[in-house]
Amino acid sequence: MLLSRLKHGTTVSALAMALLAITACGQDVSRADPPALGCATAAAGQPVAVALGARANSPAPRLGADVENLVRAAVTAEHEITMITIDGAPKTAFRGAFASTARNAVAVQSDYDRFLRLALETAAAARARTAEADVLAAVDLAGRSVPAGGTVVVIDSGLQTVAPLDFREPGTLTAEPAEIVAFLRARRSLPDLTDRHVVLVGLGDTATPQAPLSRRYRDNVVAIWSALAKAAGATCVHVVTEPRTGDAVTAEPDVGLVRVPMAESFVSCGDTVLADSGTVGFQPDTAVFRDVGMARGTLRRLADQVLSGRQRIELIGTTSSDGSEAGRARIARERAEAVRDELVRAGVPAARITTRGVGANWEHRVNDRGPNGELLPGPAARNRSVVVRLQCP
Repeated sequence: MLLSRLKHGTTVSALAMALLAITACGQDVSRADPPALGCATAAAGQPVAVALGARANSPAPRLGADVENLVRAAVTAEHEITMITIDGAPKTAFRGAFASTARNAVAVQSDYDRFLRLALETAAAARARTAEADVLAAVDLAGRSVPAGGTVVVIDSGLQTVAPLDFREPGTLTAEPAEIVAFLRARRSLPDLTDRHVVLVGLGDTATPQAPLSRRYRDNVVAIWSALAKAAGATCVHVVTEPRTGDAVTAEPDVGLVRVPMAESFVSCGDTVLADSGTVGFQPDTAVFRDVGMARGTLRRLADQVLSGRQRIELIGTTSSDGSEAGRARIARERAEAVRDELVRAGVPAARITTRGVGANWEHRVNDRGPNGELLPGPAARNRSVVVRLQCP
């Protein structure tokens, strides 16, 4: 008889005693290859919790061979496995550990197959029930579902749509991972992943109607969740880079869309903000472009527009409220000068360009501090920019 026991149950499985008999009969109860999950491979055979984004805007979740083998190894070792559905209020869809009262190897194998099939079918049938997506809550629930030494697997786009990590908040998609971590720590919103192994699958992969993310944005989503897991105490973090494609498993309930920044278009006369989230962004605390080729392409378009007219250009560097006033003014000025240098490289006479850095003191800044003085990552990212002011004669 198959028994699915909870963590505090007292049933003793016959699987361990039956393994020798099964091996003698030429059977392998696990029927699984070792999972190829990087640093998390060492945790094969320990408890596993899988958080599945079976929701709108994210491709239908698939365990994949390696994660399924991780689950098989946990079942074979009689450790608990947990399946969690990611939506606006994540819930446990399945939780149990394999046990059998059967007295012969064939019956134990049958019980094992039935238990594993139930767990995998539950994962395949997972569906969101509550609007929006709270990935952070799912990670927290998964972390609390496995003991130290276990593994947390997250299969989702990672685009959370509720506080305190709402990617719909402008600037959050390109916010610095360290600032996200500091913000969540200040809000006491980091999950406890101490001594857990973490596997991240499908981050940044979307399904319609959510717009696809460029490589830059995907990479930042991965960086945010990796930094978050490490700050939460994870023993290691392994990112599965194989892309997840296809339609969402369901279009209901609703999940808000995350706005993906578009390529800048310049007005003929007036201001255009080159946001740090756009093509002309900079590496943290430097005046070095994140993507030199992308920045040059955008500034080449600006140069062509200016060279066909008689506008003068004022470049105004702005920053968040982070750091000292002197430091903010310096980095703002240097970033404006970096944009100027690229425009001169593209043929714009230096005499037509002026630069200045205003730091956090500019008219269109948004409040980037929370009620307790903490830096708000999304608004902080929005405040970092170079304003292009085209002055017509």
